[in-house]
Amino acid sequence: MDSRFHRPVLGIALVRGMLHARVLRGGKAVASWDAPDPVAGIDGFREILEEVPERTGFSGSSVVVVFASSQMEHQLVRIPPMRERDLESFLSRKVRTEAAQKGRQAWSWHVLHEGKGERQVALHLIPLELVHVVLDFCRGRDYQAEQVVPLASALGWSARGLPMEPGKWALVVADQGSASTIVAADPGGRLAMVRELAYGFSDPDSAERLPKELHRSILFAKQQFGIAIDGIWISGAEDGGRTPDLPQAIADVPVRPLDSADPPTTWLAPLADLDPDVHDNMVPRPLRRLKSRRRRLEISFFVIALLHAVLFATFVRMERIATSLEHQIQAAGIHRRLADLQQEKLQLSDRLAEIHSLQATAVRLRTGRWDPKPGWLLLWVGGHLPRPLRLDQVLIEKIPDSGAWTASFHGFTPREAVHAARALETFQKDLVQGTPRLSLTRPWQEQWMDNLRTGATWDIDSAGKPFRIEGRLQ
Repeated sequence: MDSRFHRPVLGIALVRGMLHARVLRGGKAVASWDAPDPVAGIDGFREILEEVPERTGFSGSSVVVVFASSQMEHQLVRIPPMRERDLESFLSRKVRTEAAQKGRQAWSWHVLHEGKGERQVALHLIPLELVHVVLDFCRGRDYQAEQVVPLASALGWSARGLPMEPGKWALVVADQGSASTIVAADPGGRLAMVRELAYGFSDPDSAERLPKELHRSILFAKQQFGIAIDGIWISGAEDGGRTPDLPQAIADVPVRPLDSADPPTTWLAPLADLDPDVHDNMVPRPLRRLKSRRRRLEISFFVIALLHAVLFATFVRMERIATSLEHQIQAAGIHRRLADLQQEKLQLSDRLAEIHSLQATAVRLRTGRWDPKPGWLLLWVGGHLPRPLRLDQVLIEKIPDSGAWTASFHGFTPREAVHAARALETFQKDLVQGTPRLSLTRPWQEQWMDNLRTGATWDIDSAGKPFRIEGRLQ
């Protein structure tokens, strides 16, 4: 089993305004704290997060978060056949298109069971500011945000612990008091359906609607995806995890409460050993595995320093041997041997120069590992690159001594010159006048002028017209 599963992990579930914190180890909660009052907006969320480590006594570094909120949206998106890399770009463009109406959104996605051949994904959206609060909290405490996922995804992953045979499907239901989430999942954590209801099953006024909604979900899963539901498991966030009184079966499908008396632990525990690169994760890719990358850099620096010390000690020893032999040669008059030793000394000097170069490289790696500008700029470019443009290379370098950063963007535009020029001018203007505040050293027009002077013709190139924009970050 993955060693991460044995380290303490801080799990945080923000469910319809109520915050639940658990310290997880080996799939079980070893410490817990539930906020007594609902979270009051973004500022309230930021303040209550600062209480969690002290309230739970958490001393680890890994954090997983589950969100269930009225601000979260689950969209069912039909997609044509395409590669996974193209699918992510397709969904990213869709999210950016909707940002003008809904504001900036954090998002993740889950490929749904194809069922009768129609390929669909569940696109999960939540205001970006909520995720930023979590990331700021982790950054301030030197924690690693491993997973930030919607409750629907957590329910799917929790299905891996249910007593189901391979190939079977179940409805996994989370009662959140004022709302409910229903997913259809298999033992591998795959989803076929995601539903959000605007009422909780523990609400007495809505108790009669539960069997009807579950029955409707069973029929929908069979008609839409061609799957038969084998069981229904329900967990409740209200009243200590107790579920309402339910019939023993609905449409001949047995209904069971989840064994755990603590639903937040049931939702959070599967995330502790989950790969950070799953599509459900809302943590930006550049911010994943930061601490492990830092450890690798430190180990690399240590190895380089150790190699430097060994080679330097070898050089000193060889220098002493060479000096001793030189005296013996001079005494014996063996000039030929002396020349050989001098040549060896030059070779060792070259090796020492290489060691100094490696040491300087290690220092640059160590001093530059936490600067967030490269990752931030790449995130900004991903959200502002005009659709006709295609970037092949983004080079972000730190100028030694000055601490300033240079950025170079290389790519291709459509072959139609007027359309391409407009797109390039828009992108360059956003870089200069927008958040990056890029001070241009080479605008895109220079590349085109060079092509005209050298007689280059790109209209017959299917890749499009190349462009280059360079500058310094202010």
